[in-house]
Amino acid sequence: MAPWMNGTMSKSFEDKYKCKVTFEGTRSLVNLEKMQKNKDKPYLSVVLMDDPVMIMAVQEGLLEKLTTAAVPTTVSTCGMAAQLSPWLIEDAVKRGHEIACHGWRWEKHAHMEEAAEREAIARTVKVLTQIAGTRPVGWHTRSTPSPNTRRLL
Repeated sequence: MAPWMNGTMSKSFEDKYKCKVTFEGTRSLVNLEKMQKNKDKPYLSVVLMDDPVMIMAVQEGLLEKLTTAAVPTTVSTCGMAAQLSPWLIEDAVKRGHEIACHGWRWEKHAHMEEAAEREAIARTVKVLTQIAGTRPVGWHTRSTPSPNTRRLL
């Protein structure tokens, strides 16, 4: 894990919420299994995942702890996934969570042509704004941004 995440972000979160943050990797189904096993314990799994795992977690009621424990959460989602499963975003907003963009379809921006990147950003922001009712709070590019990403955002 990046030093800033382990040293700065994790420490701040632990101090504020009186909990322990452990990085367990990015295997979505493994994290889903851990959430299932720990259903009766306050447990927050922050994972890099695609929508199928999130859908399963919501259907099983595994994300209820986010609201119950009053943990502020940013849901980072791809525009296309949100368009295919808008109820996930609507549910997150209803629970008081904020929405952030994670690209249109989990694509790499590093070598994207400027026009294509501009269109992907605009389409993603538009779809998430329509579903959530407010503009997304941030942008998390899948990999290295292009030289144009910051300016386009």
